[in-house]
Amino acid sequence: AWVLVPLWALAAIELAKYFRLADAELLPALGQAFLIMLLMALGWLNMAGLSLSGGDEQTLRLRWAVIGGTIVLGAVTTFLIGLG
Repeated sequence: AWVLVPLWALAAIELAKYFRLADAELLPALGQAFLIMLLMALGWLNMAGLSLSGGDEQTLRLRWAVIGGTIVLGAVTTFLIGLG
């Protein structure tokens, strides 16, 4: 499993050769990457909390709502940044 991080880094370097961004597009791309990483962390913490939380139905529904909201927010952000 530890091998995945260096492989992802090598894949990112190779992909960067194919996709050249103008300097004006670099800041929004970095901002989106940071936001997506933040949303992924939030979703992951809620996924982990699903297994640790008690049997309270309201808590489970709220966690699933947050997970769904992070996915929707990430998709909307990607769409809006793609539009320019």
